[in-house]
Amino acid sequence: MKIILGIGHPADVHLFKNFIQEMKNQGHEVFVAAREKEITYFLLDKFDIPYHRISSHQKTVFKKNIDFFIRWFRTFKLCKRIKPDIAIGVGDFYLPQIGKLAGFSTIVITARMWNNASSSVRDRVETGFDIPIQNTSHLISLAE
Repeated sequence: MKIILGIGHPADVHLFKNFIQEMKNQGHEVFVAAREKEITYFLLDKFDIPYHRISSHQKTVFKKNIDFFIRWFRTFKLCKRIKPDIAIGVGDFYLPQIGKLAGFSTIVITARMWNNASSSVRDRVETGFDIPIQNTSHLISLAE
């Protein structure tokens, strides 16, 4: 299975680093679409996680609006080339739009969803263990 992860913040690297390794160990192909914010690229390099540079964090409203289109287009182009089965992101609103157009499933983790998850579920996600991806439904099971 081909999986694309949208990483837009350094915390996302820590959230997904073990998941990436576990999915690779299970034989899945994992691709990372990353946006530079603070030390995101540094952490990806430190943990030896290959990634595609999508865009950089912008500070002004004008630049954020321009970056929206650049980031959307670059992510779309990457997804069309890779043809993922599923894309996963944290608070990412590009991936669901692109997934709808390109025909792949998406999961977006929100802060509310994460805060409402039990600590044992959060621990399992952060350690990357006991998180099966089922080929038939393309879902990640966060339920206990």
